Amino acid sequence: EALLFTPSGMLTSACMGNVFLTTGGVWATPSTSYGARAGVVREWVMERLPTRQTSVSRAMLSHCEAMFITSSWLGIMPVQSLDGRLLETQEAETVRLRFDWEQTAH
Repeated sequence: EALLFTPSGMLTSACMGNVFLTTGGVWATPSTSYGARAGVVREWVMERLPTRQTSVSRAMLSHCEAMFITSSWLGIMPVQSLDGRLLETQEAETVRLRFDWEQTAH
């Protein structure tokens, strides 16, 4: 999955979904003012996971510990690696959210 950026280099989203990432234990997602989609799964996650809507720079991505993508088609999908660097895919919050979403969606 490719990540999309604004002309000024701020993360907007993934090609087919919204992006959530954690740095220093704080969850963040690009703000809709940067072009993130106000999706159903994105809103569902933000109701359950304390998340900052913020600008996300490429530098911030280089320090993230875990990341997942949300979409109505994928649900909640952990990102395994970013630019060849392995990310934490079994992060407790991500696993819990995926389980809860799967129970809700079916």
